[in-house]
Amino acid sequence: MNLFTFHVLSSREKKKNNLKVSIMNFQKIILIAGIVAAASAAAQSMTDDPNNAVFSVSQEPRGSVGAFIEAVPLPDTDGLFVNAESDGSGNLLTTEITNDDAYIIGTDGVVQSGPFSLLPESEGSIGATFLNANIYVTDTLGGQVDIYNASYAYQSSFATAPDSTFPEGITTAPFSGNLYVVDGDGGDIVIEYDPSGTLVDTYPINGSSPDGIAFDNLRCVFWIYDSGTDTVRSYDSTFTQIDTFPGTGASGQGNGEGLGVIDNILYVVASGSNQLVSFDITGATRAANADQLCIPDLPESQPVPALNAMGLLLLSLMMLGVAFMVRARMT
Repeated sequence: MNLFTFHVLSSREKKKNNLKVSIMNFQKIILIAGIVAAASAAAQSMTDDPNNAVFSVSQEPRGSVGAFIEAVPLPDTDGLFVNAESDGSGNLLTTEITNDDAYIIGTDGVVQSGPFSLLPESEGSIGATFLNANIYVTDTLGGQVDIYNASYAYQSSFATAPDSTFPEGITTAPFSGNLYVVDGDGGDIVIEYDPSGTLVDTYPINGSSPDGIAFDNLRCVFWIYDSGTDTVRSYDSTFTQIDTFPGTGASGQGNGEGLGVIDNILYVVASGSNQLVSFDITGATRAANADQLCIPDLPESQPVPALNAMGLLLLSLMMLGVAFMVRARMT
């Protein structure tokens, strides 16, 4: 081999090696781009609700349980608002005890619908909740629970005595399909009834003057406000206490009455100051038996979309890059 031939072969070999290096670098770029594109497309296609409801109970709480958020004024009427049960649509069912009216209000305190008169059947109306397309209202003067249809037309009643002569807060729990009524007559108990008013059970609770009650399906717990101690407490399905935090009085709004839960926020009606007070319950404890009893009411999710055309193209290039790299290693 002469010197000229050696230089030519060396030059060809160098070009070949440079070309191989360039191809491999290009393949690596394609591979990295494909991975990034696929990951990005997958991340964008995953759906989670705005409150991160799937993981919200145990993931990075924004503050201690019951951190004060805000207080907004309730409608300016000549009555006293006392209830705040979630209507399942982001609003609250409230009762006004002075005139025995019911309203649907937003979490900003603005009236969405109402007033709906509960007279003459209900007097001293405090608690109200929804069950089986009906509205159940505690009639504190009559010592009974009054049942209305969705149009607030009276249907029937059932007596709460002798279990309670002053039924106050009321709520329902999806896991049982029953009603839970707070005894406001000093008994410090919650009474469970089936929808027809048949007694199911009674549960002792803590506090000195319990008022409102609400069920939190996300954490599978009952929340009860106690005006005697200005404390909000959560309980599991057997009414074993779990969490506590100071109520509306501690936040400067005066003692409260009824309460309701929407996602990670608990709302308490501060009757004395006519305010709707909200608290952050993101970090609240989920009941130990929640997985067996409760299916969270999560916001409606969108189906996971397939990768778009650009994602498919980059995924194809990624696979092509892998094939080239394998072939290059084998030669």
